[in-house]
Amino acid sequence: MKRTRVLIAEDHAILREGLASLISGQADMQVVGSARTTRAAIEAAAKSAPELVLLDLEMPGSKGVGTIPLVHRACPTARVLVLTMHEDPDTLEAALAIGAAGFLSKSSVGEELLTAIRLVHAGKQYVGASFSADDRPHNRAAGSPAPKLTPGERAVLGLVAQGQTNLEVATALGLSLKKVVQTRQRFAQKWGLTSRVELVRFAIEAGLIDPRP
Repeated sequence: MKRTRVLIAEDHAILREGLASLISGQADMQVVGSARTTRAAIEAAAKSAPELVLLDLEMPGSKGVGTIPLVHRACPTARVLVLTMHEDPDTLEAALAIGAAGFLSKSSVGEELLTAIRLVHAGKQYVGASFSADDRPHNRAAGSPAPKLTPGERAVLGLVAQGQTNLEVATALGLSLKKVVQTRQRFAQKWGLTSRVELVRFAIEAGLIDPRP
């Protein structure tokens, strides 16, 4: 039997070891690596080529949902199943929009986790049973116009939506920190982007982020 290759990215040692034991005990799964920081998770994804990454969004060095495209960049074929302490509908929607294939509360580990891994590996999307129907994401209406942005706005927005800080964006684009902050302020005023979730959605609609794994 071919076994699903799983990478565990979780900073709490006891939970990480428990997840490894649970997953390794399945005939159709194997743990190919583990990591306790975001940087280590990205390096492990590139090195071990997992088919599925079990990802905590709040590890040391985490960029929140912006970590997801970094994992995909390191291992484009991996599917990401987010495992989190926070049952936050906004984070759920942003994570799925930016490329996560599943989203599960840490309170649901056990049989539900194994089910989620199998479904996500099979190419399906999984949202934990702890989320109500009202919490689940709703697609933007078909035909909604894509936002029109200047080249400078597109460059800044694309990097910010991937989780980069203002300083990282300034360094990458050769801009002053003040210029990046001013550009972000214009987003808020011009487009009403008051949260990272809204910014990620907006970036997808503008074609700056590919939401597909």
